[in-house]
Amino acid sequence: MLILGTILHIHIHHFTNMFPFLALPPLPQPSLGGAANPLGAGGPLGGGGGGLDPIQTELTGFLSSVKNLLTGIGATIAVIGVIIGGLMRATAFGNERKVAISNQAIACAIVGLAIVLIANTAVLAIQGMFR
Repeated sequence: MLILGTILHIHIHHFTNMFPFLALPPLPQPSLGGAANPLGAGGPLGGGGGGLDPIQTELTGFLSSVKNLLTGIGATIAVIGVIIGGLMRATAFGNERKVAISNQAIACAIVGLAIVLIANTAVLAIQGMFR
């Protein structure tokens, strides 16, 4: 049982190294404002606690992980589409109809990849505006 757990841990570790967008970020450790006043320098009504709200930090990290996961899935599907289109073209044997279908499949996969990358860039630009 220990060997199986070790092998599984090694595989998960290598999998997340190969696909870092699937790895969840570490949870933030809540920090206290000071040893004397656990609510921060400003007290319960004053602002001076310092740092971000832990819930906001966790939500931002979670949404970032979801965005990265969906971007990775979309890019993977697009690459698989290009590969399938290429295989269709390689096996068309001069049949014009099959060549046209394979060209359309490759074009659709490339357009899908462009949409995924543009959406990812737009999300990063919008996040940059609100920081």
